[in-house]
Amino acid sequence: PVESGRFSWLHDKIQEGMYALVPKQRKAKISHHIGRLLQSKLSEDLLDENIFLVVRLLNKGIKFIPTTDSTSRVMLAEINLLAGKKSFHRSDFDHAVSYFSKGVALLPSNCWRVYDELTIELYSYAGEAAYCVGQLFETERFCKAILGRNNIPLLSKRRAYRTLIRGLNAKGSPELVTETCIELLGKLGCKIPNKLRTLRAIPTLLAAKSRVAQYTAS
Repeated sequence: PVESGRFSWLHDKIQEGMYALVPKQRKAKISHHIGRLLQSKLSEDLLDENIFLVVRLLNKGIKFIPTTDSTSRVMLAEINLLAGKKSFHRSDFDHAVSYFSKGVALLPSNCWRVYDELTIELYSYAGEAAYCVGQLFETERFCKAILGRNNIPLLSKRRAYRTLIRGLNAKGSPELVTETCIELLGKLGCKIPNKLRTLRAIPTLLAAKSRVAQYTAS
């Protein structure tokens, strides 16, 4: 039946049957369109309450967003970041990893230069969430992507260093932990002689350990 330009279904099964006839690609486009409408119409509080619904709808249409449409991709990366943070703070790390990873994948090629704050936050959270679910290879990948950027201030790398050190410890790689700590100490102005750069020299480095801990503390 049609009333004032609106449709209603006499029975749920009819609606289900009609929806089943819609091609998958068309469903994805419809879902993405509905997600964009909700994103634009909902107030900030309502968007926060319904963030997971909205982001799921939007993510179904990711493949239809051209790589040249940086504005749309960044907007979707931002909402994945919001959903990821909410999942992360609820300790729902599996979903958090998914949202953060999708956000990272959406970033345009100039993200480190033009959208640096969003990019650093997405990669930092993605690395930490990956660590929480034991995806240690992904933890290193996300963290090292930040640490390898020379144009990023050292303070902005704090979370990545902290997560990387935890990940390397979890992998059982004490040599890499030591190397990472020495690298960080050097950037903090502590010069470590080459003869002390061995595992047996760790007791000698304990005095500097507090500085690393202070830097990487949240």
